[in-house]
Amino acid sequence: MRQWCRQIVQDAALYSGASTWWARNQRARRILTLHGIGAQDMPLERFTMLMRWLRRHARVVPLADMLASLRAGEPAGPELEVALTFDDGLASQFHLAYPVLRELGLSATIFACPQLIDQGRWLWTHEARARWQRLSPGARRELAGEFAMPSQETHAVVGWLKSLPSQAREHICTRLREATPDFRPEPSESVAYDLMSWEQMRRMDPACVTIGSHSLSHPILTTLDDQELERELRDSRSLLETRLDRPVPTLCYPNGAVDGRVRDCAARHYEAALSTCEAFIPQGPVDYWFMPRIALSPELALSAWRLHSPRS
Repeated sequence: MRQWCRQIVQDAALYSGASTWWARNQRARRILTLHGIGAQDMPLERFTMLMRWLRRHARVVPLADMLASLRAGEPAGPELEVALTFDDGLASQFHLAYPVLRELGLSATIFACPQLIDQGRWLWTHEARARWQRLSPGARRELAGEFAMPSQETHAVVGWLKSLPSQAREHICTRLREATPDFRPEPSESVAYDLMSWEQMRRMDPACVTIGSHSLSHPILTTLDDQELERELRDSRSLLETRLDRPVPTLCYPNGAVDGRVRDCAARHYEAALSTCEAFIPQGPVDYWFMPRIALSPELALSAWRLHSPRS
């Protein structure tokens, strides 16, 4: 009942224009975030509807322009100013999102992991999830017992792996690969998890899409030692700029994992770094290496609501 009532209120706020009015009245800039397009989490038709709504009701600006305005001390105006970002550098962002952005004249930043592109691999979280789901109940019990996993449920297993030091995590992921030697991606998994190629990245108009770093290989940065952390952040930017011949001044923390050590490393190598903290960009002093974002939903009413209530 509570969920139903919340949906009614959000729908009413969308179609009455209240969500837009409340968002504009807050006089704050916003960075918006998405991941894959075309899968269940964001069907193409929902994404297209959402982008058309943003073009009508917001001023979508390149992330670089927003950062420049902030550094110049320019206050947020009465218009609803937003910057679009996409995490992970997924192939669906090229095949499905990019044509919509280009048609509507919208700009975005896509954060990519260059080492995974070179290796033709998925993000480790995606691979671990898919391989774990392929295991028989008996094989799950065996691996869970071998590593004293707290749960055999897929989401809990991936969450537990995120908490481990990088070497321990990689050891378990290797065992998972050994336990699934006949693994082949299903078509729906390829749509959801395949990464863009270098050629696809080069084909995107830089006036429409800019590229940011998502680290070399999408580890949980807070679990790395100092040498590993430095390599993941320093070499990611260098490799992206070399392969694409474009500047890559911004970072997005994989999985939103950041602490003081990670932030300091990001500040050495990037002009700004984006978090998963759900909030507006503050009107006062800005921490450019812990910038908040707002996650967009396939439900248009909820996305519009989050523009004035980010944590909804």
